[in-house]
Amino acid sequence: MTIFEIMQTLRNTSSRNEKESILKANKENAELKRVFALAYNQLTNYYLSTVNPTTGTGTNHLDETGYAVLSQASNRDITGNELIDKVTQYANALTQESQDIFRCIIEKDFKCGVTATTLSKIWPEESAFKDFKVMLCDDFEKNADKIKYPVLVQLKYDASRVIVIVKDGKVTYRSRNGKEYMIEDIELNNDFLAMHKELSEWKDYFKNGVVFDGELYALKDGNIVDRQTSNGIATKLIRCTATKEEQSKIGITLWDCVVLKDFENDSDKTEYTTRFDWLKRSMLEEHYIRIQTAKEEVAYTEKEVYDIAQKWIDAGEEGAIVKNPLGYYERKRSKNCLKIKEIQEIDLEVVDIIPGNGKYAGKLSALSCRDKSGKLFVNVGSGLTDKDRDELNSKDIIGKIVSVKYNMIVTNKEDDSLSLFLPRFVEVRFDKVEADSITW
Repeated sequence: MTIFEIMQTLRNTSSRNEKESILKANKENAELKRVFALAYNQLTNYYLSTVNPTTGTGTNHLDETGYAVLSQASNRDITGNELIDKVTQYANALTQESQDIFRCIIEKDFKCGVTATTLSKIWPEESAFKDFKVMLCDDFEKNADKIKYPVLVQLKYDASRVIVIVKDGKVTYRSRNGKEYMIEDIELNNDFLAMHKELSEWKDYFKNGVVFDGELYALKDGNIVDRQTSNGIATKLIRCTATKEEQSKIGITLWDCVVLKDFENDSDKTEYTTRFDWLKRSMLEEHYIRIQTAKEEVAYTEKEVYDIAQKWIDAGEEGAIVKNPLGYYERKRSKNCLKIKEIQEIDLEVVDIIPGNGKYAGKLSALSCRDKSGKLFVNVGSGLTDKDRDELNSKDIIGKIVSVKYNMIVTNKEDDSLSLFLPRFVEVRFDKVEADSITW
């Protein structure tokens, strides 16, 4: 089968097991592995949202010339209109099938319900499919009896995670799963370069690079806007469609600072209070109006933790994060940072769509979702707008990740499976490729 035929076969089944069987049957297809690697490498960006051929189809097949164009785009050797013109010119000469493959590589999605996690099972040796990992919070209530006090309590910001990497005079912004936020705002980039310079002049081990960890959001009149608007900007940044004006309104709150080498090797052995002091040290200058450090307080008892969290929740904030002052930076779900939230939120994988009837006839009624562990299943219809019901009413949504708010986890007495009480659709998570796993 051709690459296109394999993709069509994958698109025509919603079964995860069948998709894996198809991939296993074509494991030795080097070209298939190559196009998947080009599309699903989380650290690669082509700085185009899509490609639209202008002269129909040609007779050429995707070849080394096309791969060279992709490399030029990724390395920023060509940009702007020159990039658009070159990509379009190449696509014009391709067959319809090759155009489809070329377009999907640029869009970094073959729309076949396959993720990098699945591909890593087929080709475990391929680094392009390796996960980009960051430190994730565990649940406070689950670990409350193991906590040693005092602890640091930080405000939980309701926006999009951002990892800022400063190396060799360049600033790169990535989502929690490694997708690049395309930010070319000179003011913001220069601020981070200045922060790195301050650290490098202070301690030699920062000279090879530093990683700042925090949250990205949109600002209006100096205030953080609602999450939906902020995440909309974040999605545009990933798709390279954010305007210069939108980029100029980006704000970032930071809560961690890690030596690049330690981050890359997952070998941090520096206590959190020291890392937070590093962060404050990097911001000695007072002109950083779009970058700030996380609001924090010290708690000496569990009651004080809950009192601080409730104070922020009552003020309209989402919750709090409890940090172990002696904890290291771990690129996994860690007990060194614990979250407290009034309304819980989880990212789930869409496994099917449920058609509507009555007033929703011809539209989407609900999304059938599950967590990574496969223990939790839930149909989510509440929270979907009429626009959502139109736009998401396609099998293209299957395999995508969506955020769902809920009040509590419930157990099905008949089979002990898990579900959610009062699930509400929030948004499609274009910055994530893997669902959360419920802990029970």
